[in-house]
Amino acid sequence: ALRKEFPGVHYAGWHASYGEESDRHFAECMEEAVRLGVADAVEIDTRFHALEDVVAELQRADVILLPYEPSSEGASAAVNVAPGAERPVIVSPSDIFRPVSGVARMVDSHELRQYVQAASDILRNPGLASDMSSRAREWAATNSYQNAATRILSLTAT
Repeated sequence: ALRKEFPGVHYAGWHASYGEESDRHFAECMEEAVRLGVADAVEIDTRFHALEDVVAELQRADVILLPYEPSSEGASAAVNVAPGAERPVIVSPSDIFRPVSGVARMVDSHELRQYVQAASDILRNPGLASDMSSRAREWAATNSYQNAATRILSLTAT
């Protein structure tokens, strides 16, 4: 859906693989990409990468998309890393994204059209993209490991 307006758009995903079930799911995703005629614009990498390398790759993106299914998990490492790339972030309406609700654009529902609209809005509007990148940068600085450790240590210093 985005390719019509943004012909150079591509998907680069770094995903953890949890064995055969994950491998089947990735194969299904690639089959769907072939069916849709976009396989040339899809790249999925399941190898382990150092955190710094992932952030460096994310910094090359115009938009970071985290379309998680609803989850009862308490947190997501990915959502805590994504703002560190200082790029606009789009997230699903899953509770695990509450920590970045003021930084990321949360779609109203977990539907393709919602993600397409959010990405289109950002890609069409450089001012919005710049504002979201600035908010991500501020969030990352405020929530850095150093600042988090300082806050925790100050709680124990009483």
